[in-house]
Amino acid sequence: MTKLLLPALALLASVAGCAQFHNGTTRASSMTDPVNFTTQTAAERATEEALTRLAVQRAKSDDVKLFAARLLADDQANDRLLQTLASQAGVTLSTEVPAAAQAKLEELARLPHSEFDRAYMDAIVSAKRDDLHSMEAAQRAPATAVAQFARNSLPTLRTDLVQAETVNVLVGAGLSATQDD
Repeated sequence: MTKLLLPALALLASVAGCAQFHNGTTRASSMTDPVNFTTQTAAERATEEALTRLAVQRAKSDDVKLFAARLLADDQANDRLLQTLASQAGVTLSTEVPAAAQAKLEELARLPHSEFDRAYMDAIVSAKRDDLHSMEAAQRAPATAVAQFARNSLPTLRTDLVQAETVNVLVGAGLSATQDD
């Protein structure tokens, strides 16, 4: 089990690391530019959505499946607001998962079902923590539309993070209800 868990944790770190630009600049330092903000946020959202859709299909735990389904619903409303912000900035957003993230998602999809739930929840908790940090920075951005988007996103993001952490604890402790194989 340890032999499988270590590669899974490395995979999670790299999927969660999608929140950084290739030059190493984090999202938090690019919050002042609506073009960079919307483009980067859209790429991260596409990655998170693909990961969450995978969880809806592959998760063994009912708690993980329910969390993933709710997360998809929450994020659809936020995505519409992001699209509006991008349109105002003259940006056409891509809904494609970046190539580097796609390869990591494929690796996660190959994990045994017994390890998938924990790997997914660890990745989502990490992503939501990164998102929270970035949106807290964005709400202070001089670009009013970016700051307003961040302020509107923060309450749902905080709720999502708390719920993700709760489900992650349940899964990690083996207390989550699971479907029979």
